[in-house]
Amino acid sequence: MTDKPWVIEYPQEYMLRNNYYLINGVEYDRVTGILGIKAKPGLRYWQGSVGNAKAKSILFQSGQFGSTAHQIIEWLLTDVKVDILNYKVEMQECINAWKSEWRDKHTVVVEGVEVPLFDSDLRCAGTCDFIGMVDGKRYIGDWKTSGAIYDTYWMQLAAYAKMFTKLTGVGLDGVFILRIKNGRVEEEVYADMKDIEEILYPGFLHSHSLHVWDKQMKEWLKHGRT
Repeated sequence: MTDKPWVIEYPQEYMLRNNYYLINGVEYDRVTGILGIKAKPGLRYWQGSVGNAKAKSILFQSGQFGSTAHQIIEWLLTDVKVDILNYKVEMQECINAWKSEWRDKHTVVVEGVEVPLFDSDLRCAGTCDFIGMVDGKRYIGDWKTSGAIYDTYWMQLAAYAKMFTKLTGVGLDGVFILRIKNGRVEEEVYADMKDIEEILYPGFLHSHSLHVWDKQMKEWLKHGRT
């Protein structure tokens, strides 16, 4: 990993909990939790078609697979030696696709992996998969092993992009999502800062506002009614 031209000053008290970050004693919502407020009709239809129990099992297994893939990619990007032959065939195919269909096709300079980011004004935080140069342009990137790229993924990356520029004063060229499924790269899609400013980040802000209202409503329903 190369020396990077930016630095993030983290508070001394910065802890990740199950559903939030605790920063200087204050609870910061997770970006993914904020975006959970947005309905996902396709996912709900699928859950209804296969049944809740089976859907829960499939989602758990998919989550485990995705977490393992993220960890291996992080190791490879930080020059940790990994023997992928120790992993199941499906994981080998996933990692080989990431390497041959993305990393080997681009000039990649890694500036950060699994980078914590936060916004003290919105009181939210998250961790991005990748920050670095791809073919001479600086991006925040996300690795996905899901069945599709959902709009919440873009809002998540937009939030990270705004946090990064606010924390570092360093500009980005955009964000990207690399989706790997069934042993191949299914999608490699980029969004520039104009897209982020005009479409993606406003979507995140709307979700954030609704998330805050939802928490206030729940408190009112418990304690505020007279």
